Amino acid sequence: MRIRLSSSSTATKTGWTRITDGCVRIETLDPQAAIELLLALSGQQDAHAAAELAEELDYLPLALHQAGAYLHQSRMDIATYLDNLRRDPAGTLQRVAAGDPSEHTVARVWSVTLARIAEEDRVAVKVLNVLSWLAPDDLPRDVLHHLSDGQAAVDHALGVLASYNMIDLTAETVTVHRLVQAVIRAAAIADGSATATQQEAINLLSAAAPDNPIDPIDHEGWPRWAALLPHIHALGSHLPADHQSAAMLDIQDNAATYQLSQGRAATAIAGYQRVLTNRQRVQGKDHPATLATRHYLALAHLKAGHIADAITQLDQLLTDQRRIHGDNHPDTLLARHVLADAHRVARQQRRRRRIARHRR
Repeated sequence: MRIRLSSSSTATKTGWTRITDGCVRIETLDPQAAIELLLALSGQQDAHAAAELAEELDYLPLALHQAGAYLHQSRMDIATYLDNLRRDPAGTLQRVAAGDPSEHTVARVWSVTLARIAEEDRVAVKVLNVLSWLAPDDLPRDVLHHLSDGQAAVDHALGVLASYNMIDLTAETVTVHRLVQAVIRAAAIADGSATATQQEAINLLSAAAPDNPIDPIDHEGWPRWAALLPHIHALGSHLPADHQSAAMLDIQDNAATYQLSQGRAATAIAGYQRVLTNRQRVQGKDHPATLATRHYLALAHLKAGHIADAITQLDQLLTDQRRIHGDNHPDTLLARHVLADAHRVARQQRRRRRIARHRR
């Protein structure tokens, strides 16, 4: 679900009208009216692309006018603008047509709102900064309770943000518009605060995640992992390629293990491979965590039926475990056991193929 910033009927009761310095009241259009406005302003006829763009802009007249005028002036087609918006929402929201008299771009309106919120509640700004690096929808709100400010302060901050329509709040979850997130992320990158806030988000997810993603007896943690997965993926996608966070790698590793436990071996393989590449860069090839990720990656290949790949990886892992730990270390013995199991599965496959050929 997406939030709407903000209908005239809700502006007064939510507190939007408290903002006066350069802020404008925003209403939303119905979808058909939004499509017609975009087509009229842009001078184009692609109703399908206009419908997608209108939805992406949440039917906000201010955003629609800004986009339509820019499309007309730049002669850019709607589909290209939509692609730009999805790839670089913050930058796209800053662009206006040459000579456009409006000083109230969407990004400027939200900047005014954020400044007003900062005056009212410091923790609210901190919460919104963290939210900007996570997935937009349905973050379990108790994840934010791990902030050092404490649950009471966080809950009050969430109420403030909801009163300004910056988030959509339920008793269980928090949702924030992804365009709001993009504006905040761009500002954080510009002022140098992104790394610290990303680390705060990593700490929150680490504290909120269950300890064991593959407990064979206690499955209570599985719904929690399902709820956190989109936020783990979103945060990972926003981190720089050269990030140094071993804690984030631990979270992503456990997320892949959860997916493996759910029978999603192909997805788990992709996750483990990304973690392994980064573990080798951050922690080194012989670090215990790197070796553990290699072990689970091989297991995922085994579960996916990639027996040859699993055997190759396990054989290499066993060689390294023996070199690092010796022949009798538990990790060496485990690698030897799993490799033997992989060879057993390979023999069974060969036997089944021979039987099938004889039957033909």
